[in-house]
Amino acid sequence: MKAKSMFFGNALIMILPILILVALYLLEFDTGHISCVEVRISGSELFSEEEIEEAASVLKCYFFLNMPGYEIREISYREEASYPQMLAMAKKESIGGMGKAIVLDSVYVRLHGYDGVGENNAEQTRQWVLTRDSEGGKWKVDASIRP
Repeated sequence: MKAKSMFFGNALIMILPILILVALYLLEFDTGHISCVEVRISGSELFSEEEIEEAASVLKCYFFLNMPGYEIREISYREEASYPQMLAMAKKESIGGMGKAIVLDSVYVRLHGYDGVGENNAEQTRQWVLTRDSEGGKWKVDASIRP
């Protein structure tokens, strides 16, 4: 009986430092902030509202994982603004059709390192190109463009 409790104690002593390091890593893990995102969708002839919302949620997830220290404030879809880029991509046949790419605009700010002055808290804009393999497929972030 004593041997089993001694084994458990030794195992705990060996695993405890690893658990502490994992906890410290998770506490320091920085992600993009997506809690206050406003999604604006104008009418579309190419996509349903559900398709655009699905693309926006994919962009939020991408932003959360890949833009640490930034907060996204707005995602918008304006067909008239994104139509020329989507048409150019379709002509190059890099996407295989107009219904397989969508361009979303975003407004975001840098949060970390803000000292009250300078560019850290200035709003920035970016266009995101999301593509999918088929008409009903899942969206993925393909590229981003800073105007």
